[in-house]
Amino acid sequence: MALGRLLFDHENMCNITLAVVEGGINAIKHGNKEDIATNVEFIFHIDDDKFTVWVKDRGCGFDLDVLNPPLNLDELHLPEGRGILLMQAMMDEVEFTFEEGTCVKMVKYVVVDSDT
Repeated sequence: MALGRLLFDHENMCNITLAVVEGGINAIKHGNKEDIATNVEFIFHIDDDKFTVWVKDRGCGFDLDVLNPPLNLDELHLPEGRGILLMQAMMDEVEFTFEEGTCVKMVKYVVVDSDT
């Protein structure tokens, strides 16, 4: 089943795309330290009611509690630092695990229109 067949509208398709790209950029840049010999793994799973993606790097992880606040007024001019915030805003669930690298699991649920 293709992602578009899950009945996501254009806005949700764009949100999913942005979240997956952000997850990949974070994995390459922060997890794998831009080492071209180290892979980032993407796993996509489509169910009847949701789309799930896992993005896994080989990095040492991080502590979510010590990240700089993404909307810190003194740092809004910086071109980075809001990737996790974007992923959380675009997806319904975002979870991190830190075993043999960092893995972010992101889920977007299909909203069924009850009028149809």
